[in-house]
Amino acid sequence: MLFGGDTTNGLLVEAIAAAPETAAPLEAVAHALDALGRKVFTPARREFIARRQAVIAAHPELREREALKNLALIASMAEALKRRGVPDLTARVASELGALASTIAFDHWSRTTGDDDFSEIARRTLADVQASTALC
Repeated sequence: MLFGGDTTNGLLVEAIAAAPETAAPLEAVAHALDALGRKVFTPARREFIARRQAVIAAHPELREREALKNLALIASMAEALKRRGVPDLTARVASELGALASTIAFDHWSRTTGDDDFSEIARRTLADVQASTALC
């Protein structure tokens, strides 16, 4: 399967729901990024994911579909955060920042050749994105 969006959506929503009750919104999003690292962006899948990205990059219609899937993932994360009692705007911002961190982390992870852990890269990137917002 090339796109697997429903599976990824479910994974993110479940991880946000499973985050500790005391977790701040971005920490709950970090739990979701950890889940992606454990289940999707694994060293064993790196080669497949690289081929998948090459196919997507070569076809505008697939790039468009990928962009739509990413928007759906952001919306799913925001809804999961709102179910945790996070106000709408905060949930939307946390989800967007999480998606940005995920994209940056994915770019970094996909260029590495070792067993770099996506979850660790994503958590560092999320912290960097959060710190960058203070400079805006």
